[in-house]
Amino acid sequence: MDAHCTRPTCAQPENILATVDRNQLLNLTCASCGMPLVLLGRYLPQKLLAQGGFGRTYLARDLYTPAQRLCVVKQLRTAKFDSTDLETAQRLFHREAEVLEALGTHPQIPYLFASFDLSVPSANGEREEEYFYLVQEYIPGEDLDKVVRRQGRLNETEVTEILRSLLGILAFIHSHNVVHRDIKPANTMCHENGTLYLLDFGAVKQAVHLQNTEVDVTNIGSPIYSPPEQTYGLQVVPASDIYALGATCAVLLTGCPPHKLIDPGRHCWQWRSFTTVSDGLAQILDRMLLPALDERYPDAHAVLNDLEALSAPTAVDTALPNLEGDELLNRLREEGGLEIRDRRYLLRVYPRCFVGSDLVTWLMKHLGLGRQQAIQLGQTLVARNIVHHVTDDQPFRDGYFLYRFYQDDVVTLHEPQPVQQLMSYRGQMYQPVERVAQSVELSGATGMRFHYRGRTYETGMMNPSTQSERKAPPAPTSTESYTYRGKVYKKETP
Repeated sequence: MDAHCTRPTCAQPENILATVDRNQLLNLTCASCGMPLVLLGRYLPQKLLAQGGFGRTYLARDLYTPAQRLCVVKQLRTAKFDSTDLETAQRLFHREAEVLEALGTHPQIPYLFASFDLSVPSANGEREEEYFYLVQEYIPGEDLDKVVRRQGRLNETEVTEILRSLLGILAFIHSHNVVHRDIKPANTMCHENGTLYLLDFGAVKQAVHLQNTEVDVTNIGSPIYSPPEQTYGLQVVPASDIYALGATCAVLLTGCPPHKLIDPGRHCWQWRSFTTVSDGLAQILDRMLLPALDERYPDAHAVLNDLEALSAPTAVDTALPNLEGDELLNRLREEGGLEIRDRRYLLRVYPRCFVGSDLVTWLMKHLGLGRQQAIQLGQTLVARNIVHHVTDDQPFRDGYFLYRFYQDDVVTLHEPQPVQQLMSYRGQMYQPVERVAQSVELSGATGMRFHYRGRTYETGMMNPSTQSERKAPPAPTSTESYTYRGKVYKKETP
């Protein structure tokens, strides 16, 4: 079995292990420098994936899992830092661990398995060396920078889907008071099944108040994708990530390196002459790329609202089913991949409604379909009313979940505004989260209910002013008692 030493100065880091005895993991050391090969007695780095100013990234195996699953080990490089730089880098590294753990509920952010420090003797034994490690979920696939280098620029439909997906992730992380600060193609991984993941939270900054509190101004990120306020070490906010995402989309659409698309002195992006896109998408990207913070989109939800309002067809056209989709649906039913009760099956396995490319992504991930097949099947499922397709007059979406609400009264929709949602599900644990929802006014009701994974939740009173409009209480009831097989039962009658 291959093993890679994680000491940066090791002359021959590649090692070959004949056998791996779980009882001897702590005793396995590098043949060249004596560095422990198995980290924490569990994680075995096997291949160097990348390295940069702050450290190295390795592909590793978790020897404590039955299949010895692949994972990613990130190591903070400490040798070239003075005491001040080391303190800053160490703080950022531990902040990344905190943030990744907090954001681990999102299905498009790699899960954090472990975070730990390791103190080992130097190769010559004269001093102690300190290393810091993160262990994360491995995402098999290709980052968007490599995709563009390999195949050239992406078309408008592809970039629109990418934009929508990443906006959902940003809406989620911003709701946790986190600004990523390093959005770029190389930090967006496209999984083999087509799902996009946002990587490298090493540059994140957490602010208690997103709009008012200054964060640390350490200049970390990719300058050419960074907005002016970040470049000059000023306050960063969610709109700073919106700028970097707009720059990412411009690069994907044109296939050009970013330095050809921007006048760095004025932060003026001139990308339109390198590609042809619809005027609606171009206007959205131009506003995302405005250098003035107060003129840019303030957050991901504002961009999503304009993106959904575009007249261009979405990835799932609801007008008509198609023959290819019908054939896929029939084949999946015959093979047992999709039950006859399609709606109940889909909502039970992944209880949500869908908008546009969200449905495509779900079908690719859970049914193993290619993108074109997923689009064809999605058109059929929506057209045949097997899957509910959310529209402007039937909303409820947040960063990545969509709920169908069940109401006894008429609901009047207003502008979106922040409210406190109650629960988020992951790993059989319910956790409180912040989300952005639609404000509603319920005639004769005190709150809002929704069903999720077999449970009913209430958000509490949304509009106290409607209290005076409550309906009259129900007519009095009487209670009758009766006994059946030794047990007493009660029955209410008007």
